Formats: sequence, structure tokens, C-alpha cells
Amino acid sequence: MCAYDLFGKDIERSFSDIDINLLEGRFLKENDHYNVVVGYRLATDLFDKTMHAKNSIRINNIKFRIEGIFEEQGDRDVDYAVYIPIDTM
Repeated sequence: MCAYDLFGKDIERSFSDIDINLLEGRFLKENDHYNVVVGYRLATDLFDKTMHAKNSIRINNIKFRIEGIFEEQGDRDVDYAVYIPIDTM
């Protein structure tokens, strides 16, 4: 699992520029705190049950709400990634 920090007002555009789309939920917004967007395989393979948008996960014992799940990319770095707002790190 890889964690990436995000910042800026145009997070959604950053992902559309590299052709990564959401399977469900939404992209992070500038004011999101303790919210994440996760890769497809992280949501489907890493937990006892498949995770969905609005579910919660814990990272370093901190609770985060899943806002979105990316479509499967076939790239391990994206499919197992967690995207977190930079000011939450």
C-alpha cells in the first residue's frame, strides 16, 4: 500500500489529466480532512469485506472516511494506493 498526499483546488483535474476515473464516490475536495480516495484493489482485496464510498478505514489508528474508489488500473501503485489531503499528513 502506498499513501500519497494531495493538495490544491483542482485535485479532480490532476487525475483526469492522467486518465484515472472513479468507480464510485467522489474526488477529494480542498476542505476535506480525514477523507481518502483509495485504489480499486485496496478496496476489494485488503479488508475482510469489500469497501465502498462512505465506509471508514483506520490508518495509523486514525479514522478516515472513504470518499471515492478508483477504477481498476492494472497498476499496483495505483490500485493499492491511498490518497490523503496534504494538510492531514
